[in-house]
Amino acid sequence: MHPVIQEEKTGCAIASCAAIAGLSYQQAQSIARFLGIYADDPALKNNIRTDFGRIKPHWYIEIVR
Repeated sequence: MHPVIQEEKTGCAIASCAAIAGLSYQQAQSIARFLGIYADDPALKNNIRTDFGRIKPHWYIEIVR
């Protein structure tokens, strides 16, 4: 896994998803926008887990311990 630098002040979930999926920040941002998720949405500050969960299934990623 390679690090991905968030390009927006509140884009940590997008950067995290990008790193896990092996995508660039721009690619992950495009997918997030397609799903209606925007880093500057004030509602995200309270729903990080929910929004991360909305992005993850789109990429069919499962993390197993």
